[in-house]
Amino acid sequence: MTSVQGPIHPHDRADQLPPDRLAELVRERRRWLWSEGYGLLQLLDRMAEEAPLLAESLGYADAAALLMDGYGLDLVLGERAGRWMPLLLLERPAEPVLKQCACCGTPFTARRQDARYCSSTCRSRISRSRHRQRAEP
Repeated sequence: MTSVQGPIHPHDRADQLPPDRLAELVRERRRWLWSEGYGLLQLLDRMAEEAPLLAESLGYADAAALLMDGYGLDLVLGERAGRWMPLLLLERPAEPVLKQCACCGTPFTARRQDARYCSSTCRSRISRSRHRQRAEP
């Protein structure tokens, strides 16, 4: 495995980085998405959202045909088109799944599957209580 030295860039490959630099890669990609990549993501979202209406109005077989043939995403994405099309055409969940905070019991909508706390405050409370328990004789 070739390891990337120096600063991490959004286009670096995860399989070429040591495990201790993977979090840095995610942070760098997030920074890029929220700056230069944000407009691209908004446009892709709008294209996917409007695809069913446009496909019907313009006579395409379905939304996927519009995205592939109409916009030419198959030409842009090449072999990756098969991987991206299902992601672009995912239906949005009607009702978000609620979890219960392990600290205060408040229901909350989690951004991650492994989320356990409703806020950083609750996460800190639990962390502080663990540290206090370890410190007690």
